[in-house]
Amino acid sequence: SEALPAAGPRLSSEAPIVSSPAVLVADLQQRGTTIVEGPVLRSYRMREITVRDCHEFLLVFGEDAT
Repeated sequence: SEALPAAGPRLSSEAPIVSSPAVLVADLQQRGTTIVEGPVLRSYRMREITVRDCHEFLLVFGEDAT
């Protein structure tokens, strides 16, 4: 039998690019989404938000901040 994955948040290496993280945050908050972090300006010149979906996945959305 296969082992089940460990409980807790899961992290992917993808970061979709969005046109406006601030607008996305407002929309997600209205829908009851948990905002974990952001918008925050990263050292690699991306403005990102991190949210937790209904399956406990962490989703990161980013905007080029150059």
